[in-house]
Amino acid sequence: MTIQRFFDYIFYRVTDSYINKWKDEQGMIYGVGVVSVMQITHIMFILLVFALFFNNVNDIFFKQREGFNFMHSGIIYPCLIVLAYNFFRYFKFFSFERAKKQWVDEEKESRRKNGKHIVFYIVLNLGITIFLSIYRRYIL
Repeated sequence: MTIQRFFDYIFYRVTDSYINKWKDEQGMIYGVGVVSVMQITHIMFILLVFALFFNNVNDIFFKQREGFNFMHSGIIYPCLIVLAYNFFRYFKFFSFERAKKQWVDEEKESRRKNGKHIVFYIVLNLGITIFLSIYRRYIL
């Protein structure tokens, strides 16, 4: 499974949960939001690893100056690009209906296994990124 297909599957599962389980018609927005957060966390992880070794990356994306906050840092631009890309992708090209056609006949055991993989991925991805952030901020 490619990484984009994996994110498409996350989008499908989150959107499906909101629409069918919780009867929320805005499920696609939540699906796009979760996928965007996961992709942004990927970007943050990569930038944090580079920032540990190269000061240029640290100065560009994580420079803390007095009177400036997160919105003034360079990291906001990749976040906005990812969010815009995902809204465009999932509302124009890869809609929920298309994803549903692709995965509606998924076996229950496969669905359960893939759901566990998604939860494991989310916890591991967020956990490592938070750990690296704390390590970079307080230990280095």
